[in-house]
Amino acid sequence: MFVVAAAAVVLTACSNSSTSSPTVDVPSAAPATTAAAPTAAQGAPESPRGNLVKQIGDTSGWGLSSNDISVKFVVDKITVDPKCNSQFPSQAENGHLVQVDLRVETTQTMPKDAGYSINPYSWSAIGPDEITQSNVATGASFTCQNPNEQLPPQFSPASKYRGSVVLDVSSPTGTLIFKHPNPTLGGWEWTYGAA
Repeated sequence: MFVVAAAAVVLTACSNSSTSSPTVDVPSAAPATTAAAPTAAQGAPESPRGNLVKQIGDTSGWGLSSNDISVKFVVDKITVDPKCNSQFPSQAENGHLVQVDLRVETTQTMPKDAGYSINPYSWSAIGPDEITQSNVATGASFTCQNPNEQLPPQFSPASKYRGSVVLDVSSPTGTLIFKHPNPTLGGWEWTYGAA
């Protein structure tokens, strides 16, 4: 659950005017020979929805100021209809499950009481019909992967994480959107599925 003081959160890495790009110092789960290096966030194009358009391997983040990006993250892979491995997986309620594999790093100066996290409730999807689907957090999205493979419900300062978020979407292709903890400040988006 997000508990964010809107007045305290200032969008940083979502700004196209940022002079530096955050990096995430968490090894990729993929073998080193196939891991993509993070690319700079400078000049990232903005979608008509006001989100920064990102590619797999791009670094993103947010924090209290442009000099203090508290949470940095990288989307390493997006898998449509992943193989679920939990003890009690459920069928997708909306049609398809999409697994987003991420690396996350927090700074020592991250506010401990901010409730920062990346979970299915902060995501939405847009299919080829251009309809925004905001109900992508379902029972199936939480029961697909074992808990130790999911990101934690809340981040701690000075920590590194590798895990997945599973979303329950209606289309096997489209755009995934992750909203900034203060949704009035935009967010990030990635395309998924076959083109």
